[in-house]
Amino acid sequence: SEAGSGIQSGVLLALHRLEQKAAENPNVQFILAVEEPEAFLHPQKQKELYQDILATQSKNLRVIVTTHSPYIVAETPFTSLGLVKKQEQHCSLHIPDVTTKQERETFDAYSSEVNASLFFADKVVLVEGESDARVITLLLQKKLGGRAYRISVISASGNKNFSPFLKMIRAWNAAKIPHLVVTDFDSLTKGTERAIIAGAKAAGYTLTGETAFHAKVDSALDKGEAEFAEVASDATDLFASAGLGVFVFTSDLENALITAANKHETGKVLNEVATNNVDYTSGYDLNSLKRQIGSKGIPLNPMEKPPYKKPFIHRKIADTINLESAHPDILRLLDAIEAL
Repeated sequence: SEAGSGIQSGVLLALHRLEQKAAENPNVQFILAVEEPEAFLHPQKQKELYQDILATQSKNLRVIVTTHSPYIVAETPFTSLGLVKKQEQHCSLHIPDVTTKQERETFDAYSSEVNASLFFADKVVLVEGESDARVITLLLQKKLGGRAYRISVISASGNKNFSPFLKMIRAWNAAKIPHLVVTDFDSLTKGTERAIIAGAKAAGYTLTGETAFHAKVDSALDKGEAEFAEVASDATDLFASAGLGVFVFTSDLENALITAANKHETGKVLNEVATNNVDYTSGYDLNSLKRQIGSKGIPLNPMEKPPYKKPFIHRKIADTINLESAHPDILRLLDAIEAL
């Protein structure tokens, strides 16, 4: 521990000395290159040392840091990052393609929550909200085991907010980060102003055959699950033709969480978290039980304040799923992610 503290003190003394030399020699350009400053430091100390390093920067002193630390990457503005990727027998350095001041400000604003998830992942999955992120992460772990940790699942905080995330990934097009957008069927409808379609267009994707597709979506709303499934498949094709991977649930995530196979276990989960003294293992058919976990069904008793929130409950239900008997949408989604 004494050696660790001594090394840290030595680094800081060296930084201050370099900063002083740069100030004394304004006509000399200095570059401070630091390799993996996070070594042997816990997260808070990594951030502190990194800020000390950055604080030395001036007009004639620039800093270059190489790192594998998600904490340091999260503390770096998106537009100041470079991504090194191995390609066959050599490595390439990629930098983001940012064309406007507004893009720079938007991307940098998302840095702390997105950077590490984008750059250290083999694949990226963008979802609507926290429930989706927790459930899909768990399901990936069920299917892939430890390999699931190579995949980042990022919540966009709403189906109308995919655009900035898609723009950030597109800014790194040369790095070829495999990614997939996962959304509910309602993001195709007029009721949400066709959120995923609007988001894709705002991110710079050009869709063809949009008018005919809108008509098919609107027509399916009066029909059954088979028509919904067909439109969801058509949506994937529509976005794929524009170069964007999109998965659409035939209804929504909540609908896909419960099947006949885990219905009783779901009832037991709801009994555990409910505040209204109702037995959910009896008296509920499959559809009525699904309604209980929808966006308007939790909290289960609106007159009470239960200690559990929707994402927590959805994850507990997802934990009851056996992938061999899961809803077809769940299986389609996992296959789509694995195929990226």
